[in-house]
This record gives sequence, C-alpha cells and structure tokens, in this order.
Amino acid sequence: MTVGFSLEAVQNQLRFCLRENASIIYWSHNFDAFDFLLTSDKRACREEMRNLRNYYRDGCVTSLSAGEPIDINETALYPIEVMYRQTKPCAGYFLLRKSGEMSDVEKTPYFFVSQANRDKTLQWLTRE
Repeated sequence: MTVGFSLEAVQNQLRFCLRENASIIYWSHNFDAFDFLLTSDKRACREEMRNLRNYYRDGCVTSLSAGEPIDINETALYPIEVMYRQTKPCAGYFLLRKSGEMSDVEKTPYFFVSQANRDKTLQWLTRE
C-alpha cells in the first residue's frame, strides 16, 4: 500500500494536536501520522520518554539531537530528532523541514511546545 502525504495535511495534523493541548507530539510509524500526549498525561509522557531512553541505551536508537524549531500558526515546536538503527522513514518530518534534504526522512521527531522542556528532556535522555 502506498501512502500519500502533503505538507498541508501534515501541518493540519500538528494544528489539531496543538488545539488539543498536546504536551508531546510524535510521529507514529504504525499509523504514518502524528500522534500526541496531553499535558494531563504526565504518567504516559514519562513512560514514553523512559522507553525512548531505554531504546537509546540499548542501541535501537542511534542518535538523539535537538532539531531546528518548526512554526505552526505562530507556535514554535521544538523537536528532538530520533534516528533508529533500522531506519524508519518519516515522510511527514521530511515535508515539514522543507529543505529537500533526504537525510530528514531518516529522523523521527518528538515535538515539544517549550524549548526549555525539550532541552531538559534531551539532556535526561542522553545522560549516562
């Protein structure tokens, strides 16, 4: 099955997540779409980040880095770019980056609405 993507459709997914008061927005490889966790889902957010940290420590995730913010309706989203050992293409992120760089398709984003929270989370994820 071939899935088609458009920049407008991907941006609309992010707009919906923001309207729902998302705390973390991430690409779901199972659904080829953005999904989110609510600010009120503190336990689920911690569990998701704990899983990501474990994947990084066991080598399933090979890289975690801060990406450049993306603007959606004058709201900056601050990504942690995740690269998996076995590449999981993320066409949505490729479109959002608008750079034409094919390497962007290899990155899976976890978006935060706060740069400080993104940076603090990234520091915790990569801590020895």
